[in-house]
Amino acid sequence: MSRPDPFRAAGLALAAALLIAATAPNMPAATAQRSAFAAAFVEALHSQDAARVTANYHPAVRACMTPQTRAFFDVIVADDLRNGRRIGAYKLTALKPVTGPPALMGLPADGFAYPVAPTHEMQVETKTGPTSAFVLLRYLAPASGRWYVVYPCPNARGMQFMARRTEERERQIDEGRKLAASLPPELRRELSGLLAKGHLIDAIARYRQATGADDQSAHRVMAALEAAQ
Repeated sequence: MSRPDPFRAAGLALAAALLIAATAPNMPAATAQRSAFAAAFVEALHSQDAARVTANYHPAVRACMTPQTRAFFDVIVADDLRNGRRIGAYKLTALKPVTGPPALMGLPADGFAYPVAPTHEMQVETKTGPTSAFVLLRYLAPASGRWYVVYPCPNARGMQFMARRTEERERQIDEGRKLAASLPPELRRELSGLLAKGHLIDAIARYRQATGADDQSAHRVMAALEAAQ
């Protein structure tokens, strides 16, 4: 795992603080508090510290993090850490109440459920290239006077689903490693450089342009290259 740049992290934290300082006087107190949490959560992602990241998960979610559900939450935490490496200078583009049933992140409803109802939706956007952006969407809910991220919790059916998904994921990872190993050195360096800057979309486009590969193969190669950094 790559080490976070302390100067970059300090600059991003300052930018977030300035964003909140500029907007908070015009916000209701609850809205300003949610905005402050959004900045704190992104800063935790930038830290690449799993303990800091999970401290921002709702207490009801952390109560779900047991040895029986470890495989699911290992994926959740790894995904958050990976997103932290992708987010650079960012904008808080949405912070609004949840209307209707919250989405389950593509997970089956008979295997997963939110342990507490999300009340707000947070959306963070960071530019990844001249015409591309990465968008991070998370649900929030309050507890004991502060805000937290809410994730679904799995039941036994959910963990069976995760076992099947993990098996397929391992197959895809192996395929990505083999494709990455076959890259010409110059192209590999170029793609790794784009990924190191958080330009995932541009790296995918460059790989597809150079190889004629489909989008799924491109994503698998990028995952392999990111894992190697």
